[in-house]
Amino acid sequence: MKTHRDNKPFECTLCSNRFKRKGDLNVHMKTHTEEKTFECTICDDRFRLLRNMKEHLKTHTNKNPFKCTICSTQVTNKQSLNRHMKIHTGEKPYECSICYGKFSNLHHIKEHIKTHTSEKSFQCTICDKYFKTKVTLNQHEKLHTDDKT
Repeated sequence: MKTHRDNKPFECTLCSNRFKRKGDLNVHMKTHTEEKTFECTICDDRFRLLRNMKEHLKTHTNKNPFKCTICSTQVTNKQSLNRHMKIHTGEKPYECSICYGKFSNLHHIKEHIKTHTSEKSFQCTICDKYFKTKVTLNQHEKLHTDDKT
């Protein structure tokens, strides 16, 4: 008798998710690491998955086929449009367990949580100072240039 387990023989050793193909398991394993091996050649952003980097590259092309019906903002994919729509609905499903601040998307809360820790993993390439978030690093790096925008 075949079971569901037979249909998905490859199991993640960290979370027990199961997969039909070993390649799918390998891609899944990257969700358990902070390693970002794929780098955008235009802006140096880094990504865990090649497909995410390819999707990101579209942001540099001005090809934005998904349009907001409320404010006419255009984005590259449906997921980004759904995330954008939360601006108009006020939906903030992610809550910080430390200060109870609410956030509209997972990326924002992950960045926010770093403000509650002493970890500083973003380093300025000019003066070697460390920062908690990429946003604060980018703000700091502008101090080294004439670009105050």
